[in-house]
Amino acid sequence: MKELKGYSAAELEEKLKQEGFAGYRARQIFNWLYSNLAAAPEEMNNLPENLKDWLRENLSYHLLELKEEKRAADGTINFLWRLKDGRLIESVLLPQRDSDKFTACISSQVGCQLGCKFCATGLQGWERDLTAGEIVDQVWQSAAYLKRTVRTAEDSRNNEKGIRNLVFMGMGEPLLNYQAVRQAVEILGSKEGFNIGSRRITISTAGIIPGIKKMSRDMPQVELALSLHAANDRLRSRLVPLNKKYNLQQLHQALGEYLAVTGRRITVEYALIQEVNDSEKQARELVDWLEGLTAFVNLIPLNPVEGQKFEGSTEGRIEKFKKILFQAGYPVQIRQSRGQEIKAACGQLKETGVEKSE
Repeated sequence: MKELKGYSAAELEEKLKQEGFAGYRARQIFNWLYSNLAAAPEEMNNLPENLKDWLRENLSYHLLELKEEKRAADGTINFLWRLKDGRLIESVLLPQRDSDKFTACISSQVGCQLGCKFCATGLQGWERDLTAGEIVDQVWQSAAYLKRTVRTAEDSRNNEKGIRNLVFMGMGEPLLNYQAVRQAVEILGSKEGFNIGSRRITISTAGIIPGIKKMSRDMPQVELALSLHAANDRLRSRLVPLNKKYNLQQLHQALGEYLAVTGRRITVEYALIQEVNDSEKQARELVDWLEGLTAFVNLIPLNPVEGQKFEGSTEGRIEKFKKILFQAGYPVQIRQSRGQEIKAACGQLKETGVEKSE
């Protein structure tokens, strides 16, 4: 059965015309689905009954089932979702500081095949890609959750306390599931969908060069974040095995081409691991590697992950690392860990059980 949340408005309009319905009904359906968060076709009051019947019989509506929800003291919310085939994924809502809005951190795959040595998802391994509908449904279900538990009717009318930003930083490597991610970005960013502007959407990659090149052509306004974590090939290949396929020189060249096409600054994510990649020498290696790139650097003290021996860097080592980057002229910040106590922080997402029906 086709997934309703995997259709763009234009695709749904064409599909309805093929089935003998008026094309404008697609816009009505999208308005009910994304503006009103209608939970079923029955709630779409201005649709004819035969169209409601067709929707029920031909399109899957909800693709995720909430299995567990955990809240951290800082307001972070971690969701464990069950997919139709019994596999489990996680996504996270991060409250924005000084705002009633949220950033949704969503997954693009069940697990991840890249095997980064400090990441819980990488240690889990890869099972399959998510569909565009499953990606979109993470945002839909999260928005519906906020409507039920946080937002009032007045908030809803004024579009308050909703999802403002979207980051593909959950489980999986987004650029290895490129077509589904691109389709989801189109749906979520459209005026008929959630209307999340492209510049408020970030796709994070460990360095899939073909995907970076496609992004520059297909999604030039979407923000690009690179999970780097080391600026010499020997160490990066140890931490991020993908580096053996796409090394730092190749990656630098690809990012230079990306910048030339898009004019968009990239974000470099660097997880600081105690006495592994956090020395002053390694900070200078990063400065050297960044030369010629327009970049903002996020320093992330490593979050603890069960089953790995690495530890996050001490505050003193982090500050020295940051100072070297700052003095070299690069904008840099230390990203504070959020949701760590509920295992919802960067690098901690991992399914906590599988209920496969296969």
